[in-house]
Amino acid sequence: MTGAHQAPARWVAPNFKDLLHETWEAETFLFNPLSGHTHVLNQEAMALLETLSQEPSSTRALIERFAAGNEHPQAPQALVQQLMQLELLGLICRVQQQH
Repeated sequence: MTGAHQAPARWVAPNFKDLLHETWEAETFLFNPLSGHTHVLNQEAMALLETLSQEPSSTRALIERFAAGNEHPQAPQALVQQLMQLELLGLICRVQQQH
């Protein structure tokens, strides 16, 4: 081990511009032409995706932005779970921050 401090990974939605989406009531139907899959996202997941399409963000920054005002004690864990689900769907990925 070199002792160099590695910055935490940041999340990004690299292919957001390629996704086709249509919102109907509280859900967004999202088609990914790269995978051929269609996904149904709630408002919170779509807000995360849109945010990560604009700039990479750390988990901590996303919690501060989306979960900090939520009084539910599980809000930060729910946000992390949602990030993991979006990653599993191939809609977001982690990138290492360069020093």
